[in-house]
Amino acid sequence: MRRPPLLNTPAPDMDTLASYTARGTHLKIYAPTSDARASYWKAFERVRAGHYARAERAVLVELNRQARAIAEAALEAGSVHEMEAAALATSNRVAGGIRSAYLRIYADVLPDFAMRTYDGLQNSTKAHRKADPELVDIWLQMALQFVDSEGGALVTAVTAHTHDQVRRIVSAAVRDGIDEGWDMEQIARRIESDFAGHVNRTRARAIGRTETIRASNVGARAGAKATGLTLQKEWLSAKDTRTRPDHLVLDETTVPVDAPFSVGGEEAMYPADPNLSPEQSVNCRCALGYLPVAAKNATLYRSGSPSKGWKLRSENIHRQLSAPPWTP
Repeated sequence: MRRPPLLNTPAPDMDTLASYTARGTHLKIYAPTSDARASYWKAFERVRAGHYARAERAVLVELNRQARAIAEAALEAGSVHEMEAAALATSNRVAGGIRSAYLRIYADVLPDFAMRTYDGLQNSTKAHRKADPELVDIWLQMALQFVDSEGGALVTAVTAHTHDQVRRIVSAAVRDGIDEGWDMEQIARRIESDFAGHVNRTRARAIGRTETIRASNVGARAGAKATGLTLQKEWLSAKDTRTRPDHLVLDETTVPVDAPFSVGGEEAMYPADPNLSPEQSVNCRCALGYLPVAAKNATLYRSGSPSKGWKLRSENIHRQLSAPPWTP
């Protein structure tokens, strides 16, 4: 296989990391016709849907872990009136652990879509059966770098929201506990129950899906750029009643691969770009198609088999994904 130009990322200091296994389902051929666009978007979304449950679970596990730690801290407070301060202090300590969930999502999704996009633009399925180790390493490293750079603000925003929720939930539980004559253990159980119920499930779904969509678009862009081809990209909207009007307007808009789209007056390189406001990015289901400039009337994208997920074998990445997200 001809080695493609490498992305502008540092060479990863790691061994061969991943194996790529076929799911047995193929994405549709994507060409600049209405039927082909619709078929491609549906196939793209089906592959993303295969990642949603894992992403939501990764987030939910971490949010519930934080809820238990916060409830335990409240229970260990000196008095009922000190429970809120103890919970908030623990929230500050553990909330950053959401980074571990982000790492799992991006390490799972980004290389998956990068490999399929690269493979499709190279018009070959061989890469799916035998991934180029150097490219795989780069895409896995890119996933980690994204979480710590572009994704850093997203992690910070989630952490801040968690802290606000702690203040609201704990304050309400303590107030109700005093009114009802509960002991501290009953109040602590109420705190954990409120977090682990609808609040955490709803947040896990929103975060997991949004980050899966974002990672799929970041990965597809990385795969496209790795080919070294001169490309254009085309915005593909989900054409239903849930789609934002600003995104419907963009449907079938084509720009050079390194040019931004204007999304309701905001600039974005791809759907769910971190530069977009939450109003333009949360649960966005849009995708991009990539078209070699010299072949504008030809097939844009042909994919091999999508993956079942990346099985990481690097000690470096395994350490980052399995290390405790916060210090007890």
